[in-house]
Amino acid sequence: MIPSFIIRRFRERKLNDYRPYTKLSAGELLRLRKKLPVRPPIWNPLQLHQKRMLVVGAQTGRFAFHADTGTGKTYTAVALVRYFKKLGRVKQTLVLVPNKTNKAEWARNVKKHSTSTKVCVLTGSSIKKWEQFNATDADLIVETYAGLMRMVSTMVKAKRKNRRKLKWNQTKIKNLCEKVNGLILDESTLVKTKSKLPFRIARQISKRCTIVFALTGTPFGKEPMDLWAQFYLVDGGETLGPTLGLFREVFYSATKGFWGGTTYKFKKKMKSELHRMIANRSISIPADSADLPTVVSVPVLVKLPKDAIEYARSAKDAVIKAHGNYQEMKNAFLRMRQISSGYLGYVDDELGEKVQYHFPTNPKLEALIAKIQEISADKIIVFHEYTASGDTIAAKLKELSIKFVRVYGKTKEPEKLLQQFDEDPKTQVLLLNNAAGGFGLNLQVARYGMVYESPVSPIMRKQVLARFIRQHSKHRTVFLYDYICRGTYDQRILDAIAAGRDLFEAIILGKDQRTKR
Repeated sequence: MIPSFIIRRFRERKLNDYRPYTKLSAGELLRLRKKLPVRPPIWNPLQLHQKRMLVVGAQTGRFAFHADTGTGKTYTAVALVRYFKKLGRVKQTLVLVPNKTNKAEWARNVKKHSTSTKVCVLTGSSIKKWEQFNATDADLIVETYAGLMRMVSTMVKAKRKNRRKLKWNQTKIKNLCEKVNGLILDESTLVKTKSKLPFRIARQISKRCTIVFALTGTPFGKEPMDLWAQFYLVDGGETLGPTLGLFREVFYSATKGFWGGTTYKFKKKMKSELHRMIANRSISIPADSADLPTVVSVPVLVKLPKDAIEYARSAKDAVIKAHGNYQEMKNAFLRMRQISSGYLGYVDDELGEKVQYHFPTNPKLEALIAKIQEISADKIIVFHEYTASGDTIAAKLKELSIKFVRVYGKTKEPEKLLQQFDEDPKTQVLLLNNAAGGFGLNLQVARYGMVYESPVSPIMRKQVLARFIRQHSKHRTVFLYDYICRGTYDQRILDAIAAGRDLFEAIILGKDQRTKR
């Protein structure tokens, strides 16, 4: 228990408020720009909201930009790096991105908007990446969070018998930071968990860096606790406290769980205070609704086939019986989602391999394919969660001679396939795994988005849909199809995401739902 006087002192601190910066006019921004020590190398091409981001970033050097997809976060980040390099405060900047597809996207965007900015995208094994890293004089060095983890970690024995794990290596991080003193965390939610290795590594790098910028349109989904780690990397605890414990003490109520441990629940009455507090080191930049296409949302409801109903009941019963056993609940939930998509995965006892049993009829797949066949010319993205589902959809598209490309975890050179989807009029469908393509891709060419399996996370859901519901779309109207199987968790997932969205708008955007009614 933290003493009440510490909590009171924490809540009564004098903090900055950068929210007014989101309303600055062009003239006010020009006056602020003239007060900077040097003129930013990139200024005139920036849009008004990007100039606001650049000015506040130039003034602070460490900031979180909660900017929606399509608002030009990448270009603004490049402008900030160029500014601090001109100022002499930064040598080279490390850019961390979610997936390898995002590395190519960063390189493409920089080449498009700032040809004088040098970019090095690390590729190959960790050894080859270190060779590239040591040899390059690029302004920006781009790597994935997972790739960096392997680059700066060593394998050590874990506590569990016969297990090994990655542990960050101080010497490797020191070597990295001898060259790099700027850090950009693209989609900073990937370092939202204090106990995970990506956060620990980012913390070691962040405290050695001169500039740190966190970029994301969705800093949390259902859980505002995700904010603490991201802000800590930016300002070392200035905004949300030096420890997660203090943050939880202020904003959460704690109860002992029935099965042990502690359950934390956000105090909804604290929404406005948290919104005020994060304005100390962040601003929110929503996408201009005038620039977004109109979205026609179409839920497609299908029934479970008779031979799958009993499996679904068993899966529901398993969730109830497994209450308190995380792994069993997770397995039962996974089975329910598989059943919804027309199959059931299991391990073959004789072969010892993972296999799937596919139900004779699959209404969700049939509805998806029927809609694709109706659409003659427009581009379509089919979003799915599981590799097995992607395999099934891909097999059906091949059977019907529907030209498509597929991007998922095993895809090599995904940027070529994405270019084919964008430029080849005969390639109608992009089959996109949520995890592999959920972040950072510009797919405005698509008019239809078909969600075969929705991500559970509100963050991923928003990111996935933003691949085609984004500014500068080629279409004035786009269509979003959600395939929902009755009697499964499909609808519950969408309802839970909507609840998380309400909390997000109250804390990040300052739009309390109670004031809307």
